[in-house]
Amino acid sequence: MKIDVAAIEKQVWSADVNLELGDVFDAVCEEHHLNTEHLEQTLCCKDPYRLVGFLQELEPAEISDYLEIK
Repeated sequence: MKIDVAAIEKQVWSADVNLELGDVFDAVCEEHHLNTEHLEQTLCCKDPYRLVGFLQELEPAEISDYLEIK
């Protein structure tokens, strides 16, 4: 399964400003089949902006380590 990091970034930046960051993080992870718990442990937070930066730094093969569905 391929993850479109640009789509995730667009979704994060266009999220409702009234939502908590953790809610945006959870919604993005759920929609893109990302393992929320694993990413939260890796990032030490539920910050969707940090999530985008983290995913942008990964190689495509490494992103699969963070998927719910493999």
